[in-house]
Amino acid sequence: MRRARSFIAEHLGEPLALFDHMLRNNRSIMDFLDSDYLVINEPLARHYGIAGVSGQEFRKVSLSPEVNRGGLLTTAAVLTMNSTGVDSNPLKRGVWLLERILHDPPPPPPPNVPQVDLTDPRILKMTPKERMADHRNQAACRSCHARIDPWGLSLENFDAIGRFRTTINDQPVDATAVLQNKQPLDGVAGLKG
Repeated sequence: MRRARSFIAEHLGEPLALFDHMLRNNRSIMDFLDSDYLVINEPLARHYGIAGVSGQEFRKVSLSPEVNRGGLLTTAAVLTMNSTGVDSNPLKRGVWLLERILHDPPPPPPPNVPQVDLTDPRILKMTPKERMADHRNQAACRSCHARIDPWGLSLENFDAIGRFRTTINDQPVDATAVLQNKQPLDGVAGLKG
């Protein structure tokens, strides 16, 4: 239990440390969306697979583009709080982006909205993206999910606790999506671009 609390505290400290760094250094608000640095400590650096960071103190760490991080959206705290705890949750991540970043919240789900049956063997074989497409095929769900899903799907390269991944169940991650305005999103880079 103590280890779990420590892990959570480390994750929660990152967005606060990022905000503090941005304020103290008069950084652009655009750094919240994308930056060429993180504000992390050793445990988070290990979690992200970044070498050369030691100690518990949060500090600015410069990034190379292939690290797939930078800004608030790719912090473990944001990604973890918008997951199921077991895997990513593109729906939850999409709603969070619409509400918190784009200030364009989707309407609440209609009453008696059909739930995805995670006991159905057919559904269990699907990737999260395929499940969302299947759910979106239901008329009552289509209009809202067409707005929500692309935003969350663009973050599919991040697992439940914010680690970057290229496969899910030995299949390549498909983090591509198309917004309602027909603009394509290609993963987190497309989201930030």
